[in-house]
Amino acid sequence: MEDSAAMCRALGEARRVFCAFVFDTGILDALEDRADRRVEFIWESVAELDAALRARGADLTVLHGPADRLIPAPDCGMKYMPRATAFGKLKALAEGAAIVRRGL
Repeated sequence: MEDSAAMCRALGEARRVFCAFVFDTGILDALEDRADRRVEFIWESVAELDAALRARGADLTVLHGPADRLIPAPDCGMKYMPRATAFGKLKALAEGAAIVRRGL
């Protein structure tokens, strides 16, 4: 994890860091062999990352599904919107994230 300056800085400066990894079914479903060694390597790496994050007081949420439906994109063109509209979108995004967290 030390090779990610952004992650190290976030862990050092933020009160809480939310990390997620998505096993994207759009990629996984296209594999011919479900026992693909690359997927096994990723599972091992994700487990190591989760352990490293837990040692620093954070953790890793691992999701399985279509990445474009599981990871919110908070920008979504908001820089071109009126402030009140952008705030409303961010509020809805945060409320949606809270619903997902309760379901995990």
